Amino acid sequence: MSAEKAPGAPGPKDAGAPVSPGNAPLQALGGGAELLSERAYRLIEERIVTLALPPGALLSETTLAGELGMGRTPVRAALQRLAHEGLVQFIRGRGARISPIDTRAYVRLLEARERVEGLVAALAARRATPAQAAAFAGMAEGFDSITEAGEIAFMRLDGAFNALLLAAADNPYCVGLMGQLQGLSRRFFYRYRAALDLRHTAALHGAIAGAVAGRDPAGAETAVMALMRHNRDFAIASLEMP
Repeated sequence: MSAEKAPGAPGPKDAGAPVSPGNAPLQALGGGAELLSERAYRLIEERIVTLALPPGALLSETTLAGELGMGRTPVRAALQRLAHEGLVQFIRGRGARISPIDTRAYVRLLEARERVEGLVAALAARRATPAQAAAFAGMAEGFDSITEAGEIAFMRLDGAFNALLLAAADNPYCVGLMGQLQGLSRRFFYRYRAALDLRHTAALHGAIAGAVAGRDPAGAETAVMALMRHNRDFAIASLEMP
């Protein structure tokens, strides 16, 4: 890990190109070859978020390495990062397992997301390069049509959007904070997606992207607050689901 950049931290002005909604990576946009540890993280995180690896499941580094076609070292680095983000727990003598889903904890998480993501969106609106502003405009349009492609395509576009926000905000201190909030949020969304109006959710994301593209910091922050209110309503509705 010593020769790599901080996991999940896009460079200050990486991530300038528009994303195809159906093919957007779950995590960072950026140039250059993907690091093995980043690839392991991206693939394992998507399996956890989409419940292919369900809460409580035990994880084997050897098994995961074989399935992903790589060595145990990048898999171990990915699991350590996922543990830092709250998606994985290490248990003495038993290895790692997937963390449980806690609706009430998710509501607390949204309180932090509102402040952190509001700041990131406002900074991105101020600091985005012309290429990044164009990419946000493309994403705003992408969110308009993403619901036709389904939930996983939406989550991939959302992940790429969050990475682009961080790159445009150009504040490395926000990277770790966002990482700790996003994976848990996407997994909660996927678990209780039956209670969610995906079209409206996508429109709220599109409003943030549009405000950033238009270089409107106050509008971007307001759009984030609207999304968080919607997410809180979603969390409350999910409490009534089995």
